[in-house]
Amino acid sequence: MPPLALEKTDRTVVVPNTEKMHEAKWDVGVFKVNNYRNWEWSAGYGWHNKDWYADISRTTL
Repeated sequence: MPPLALEKTDRTVVVPNTEKMHEAKWDVGVFKVNNYRNWEWSAGYGWHNKDWYADISRTTL
């Protein structure tokens, strides 16, 4: 098993490598899925120059 397949993630998919090239070391393909959300949405409202405004933004944590 490739060392990459043993790393801790939210989900790991290991599939047979059906299109293996001559220089490939492994007979499997490893796909990692991380469901960590490193962003957030925020919304607010304010008052400027006698006018209301709404602010919606997406920020990276």
